[in-house]
Amino acid sequence: AKGAVSIPSHWTTKGFLYKKLAAAIDVCFGALEKEGYHPEIISFCWMQGEDDASKDDLTEHYSENLASVVENLRSDYAKYAPAKGIPFIDAGISSYWKNYERLNEIKKEFAGASDLNYYFDTMEEGLTYDKEPADKCHFDSDSVVKLGELFASYTMNAYKAAK
Repeated sequence: AKGAVSIPSHWTTKGFLYKKLAAAIDVCFGALEKEGYHPEIISFCWMQGEDDASKDDLTEHYSENLASVVENLRSDYAKYAPAKGIPFIDAGISSYWKNYERLNEIKKEFAGASDLNYYFDTMEEGLTYDKEPADKCHFDSDSVVKLGELFASYTMNAYKAAK
């Protein structure tokens, strides 16, 4: 996880975080394959968009930027996909951010564009960012645990549908 990043600054195929994620997948899956295993990516979980929501121009282009990231991930790792493709699980950002409503609407619209895309609203799920620790930019400790549980639940349901 890394804060204060936008899709154009870090998540294009030439971006630092995309390259770092790809390298980690390649190393880990290469090691598994050498051992005779057949790894599978059962979902990509995405909790991103805060920086994009803080700048009007990034919010305006979030839809196409998000579509590009997902397309690249699915294309680059197609050989590890379940039969119907790799599910993409997207979590809404918190109400702390300037354009959070518009950005979350874009995320929701993206989820509706494919049976492989999923979205859940973190605010509706009761996640909070104004309790311990005192960092209004990120979800608090209990909410991070709940976020992980939500990702796990969505992943298991999405994987069953993608098989």
